[in-house]
Amino acid sequence: MTSNPRRTVAATFEKVLAAIASVALVAMMLHVVAHGVWRHVFDAPFYGTNEIVAYWYMPVLVLVGLLAAQTRSEHISVTILVDSLAAKARTAMLVVGRVLGFLVSIGFAWYGLGEAVKKYEMGTTAGITTIPMWPITFLVPVVFVVLALLYVATPIPARPQGEGDTSAELKRSGSPSLID
Repeated sequence: MTSNPRRTVAATFEKVLAAIASVALVAMMLHVVAHGVWRHVFDAPFYGTNEIVAYWYMPVLVLVGLLAAQTRSEHISVTILVDSLAAKARTAMLVVGRVLGFLVSIGFAWYGLGEAVKKYEMGTTAGITTIPMWPITFLVPVVFVVLALLYVATPIPARPQGEGDTSAELKRSGSPSLID
């Protein structure tokens, strides 16, 4: 039995995303619980907990979740519209959607990089604390470049064979999920 290299890479990528999100979620949970315990027991809350949660943990969870949703084909799709189209029109809609997704992702990456550089140059901190928040802003362009690559790397499904359910065809062909 031979393995599909694309399937192996996709599965590894999904595992890495899950690991990153899991670490961020557990770290956030432990940080918030420890903050609450210390504040209650020792009347000494951790410095900058709210800022660290808002400017570090949450952006990691949201941005990594965006990639995970794309790789698992869990974004919202308008199947009621697409299912009513002919097979060629469905394929055309998928291609147009991928091109638009790619262009929007590249736009967000470009804008995000500019903002990240500005925040780095200013030495932006989280709220009124001295906790730096500029490093996490570089995650935005990285994530959106990867998302743009996912739009390009994901195969377009074969034409449906007399079936009116695009979502089933997408799942069967492995698109837009990376795993086929």
